[in-house]
Amino acid sequence: MLCQDLGKTEFKADSVPVVNVATGAAETLVFGPAPGAGMVKLDADDRRVVATNAIAVPQASDFPARSWVMAVPAGHESARLDSINENGEKLGTIDGTRYLDQLAAWQRSVAKAY
Repeated sequence: MLCQDLGKTEFKADSVPVVNVATGAAETLVFGPAPGAGMVKLDADDRRVVATNAIAVPQASDFPARSWVMAVPAGHESARLDSINENGEKLGTIDGTRYLDQLAAWQRSVAKAY
């Protein structure tokens, strides 16, 4: 994973903005490791919730945590990411705003170019 330091297992995230330049449709792919998690949930500023399962990485891999990825539609200004175990208990929280900001910044730069 791009966002995991070698030898460390902690709930982390990274993102990649995805934009269809022909239509302008956009979303952010947010992903990362979530040790011990059964799911990762994003609560956005408009009360929209995006959730995804955290999946186990094959044992042949040296990666020690469960992994997750989600597609978040454009238009959110702030969000919180929660790592949740199989019993519904919150294991960790990340401010997800910076991951959504990357897409907004890209969209502003493209708008200025045209």
